Amino acid sequence: TGGAGATTLIVENGGLLGGSGSIQGNVVVQTGGTVSPGNSVESLSMGNLTLSQGSNLVFEFINATGATPGADWDLIDLGATGILDVSALSAVNRATLNIDSWKADNTAHGGGVGPDWNNFDPLGSYEWLFIKVANLSNLVPNTTDDDFGRLFNIVDDASNAGVFGVADGNPFTRPISSLGQGTCTVSWKTGAQGSGLYINYSAIPEPGTMLLTGLASLGASWYGRRRLRRRAVSADVVC
Repeated sequence: TGGAGATTLIVENGGLLGGSGSIQGNVVVQTGGTVSPGNSVESLSMGNLTLSQGSNLVFEFINATGATPGADWDLIDLGATGILDVSALSAVNRATLNIDSWKADNTAHGGGVGPDWNNFDPLGSYEWLFIKVANLSNLVPNTTDDDFGRLFNIVDDASNAGVFGVADGNPFTRPISSLGQGTCTVSWKTGAQGSGLYINYSAIPEPGTMLLTGLASLGASWYGRRRLRRRAVSADVVC
């Protein structure tokens, strides 16, 4: 699997690569192309994977509190030698990462809370390996920078399919960085599930958001005190 002489499968604009099992070759996802492992939750292995700007990935969950990629949620597995090339991605030119949920019996989309999710706690923290890469040296560009979140636009607003959507019973409209809402990010990690790119969920907003919120609160407090002082002065004048 993989290697310079392997067959290359190109997923063009509007194209969809799905299913489970193994692709004996490399995959290049062009702008507008989509890779969605399995039919519901499964694992899809391949040689090398190249993501272009504007490419799409779809990952589905049936058990967000489980521990097995490819069984509890979708997984792209690049094996022991596969290369993940994200050199075309940047904070401006991102790939889109769609996350959807399915009921445990794979019969229909499920909500982000309750028995379908095995007691998922929206106030907790979770991590899910979604692209398995053996080593950091198999990542292009080869970097130790963990800020891969800037390369992916995480979307969780599919109709009746969102993981954290209000329509599915979860208090978060989607995992964005704001006070009172969960935050989803992408990072490189070597963890219990293996090495590769992880989706990380936390109920705690990002530090930058907390700082902005704190400054806004401070400004509101200052403005309120200023108004009180002005009213006090006016009252003194009236008296």
